[in-house]
Amino acid sequence: MQKSNTGQITPKLTNNGFLPLKTNPNRKAKSNESMGEWKHINWRKLERRVFKLQKRIYKASLRGDVKAFRRLQKTLMKSWAAKCLSVRRVTQDNQGKKTAGVDGIKSLSPEARLILVAKLKPNSKVKPTRRA
Repeated sequence: MQKSNTGQITPKLTNNGFLPLKTNPNRKAKSNESMGEWKHINWRKLERRVFKLQKRIYKASLRGDVKAFRRLQKTLMKSWAAKCLSVRRVTQDNQGKKTAGVDGIKSLSPEARLILVAKLKPNSKVKPTRRA
């Protein structure tokens, strides 16, 4: 974060236009700092990046190139952009964003969203569906 002449704090972006995640795990982030990070993510750039990957997956499937198809799918599942977009859709954009999940949590702070993105590992074994 940098202070401008007007006294406002502006986030420092990396070369690719994204905000870095916390680099020092021992340092506790202020709530307004993490909110600024989530707030200043370039969503259009992320959507474009994910869409390009999805387009490459589609073209590989049309060609019948199974090896490239699976490799690109794995790349998409591990991509930070796709994880951010999925967390945003579930916690902000969806109609059911105020509905509690199986863990009982209804809404997430921007800091919790960034933590969720970092923890998200879609390749791991999932728990069975919970039924009432």
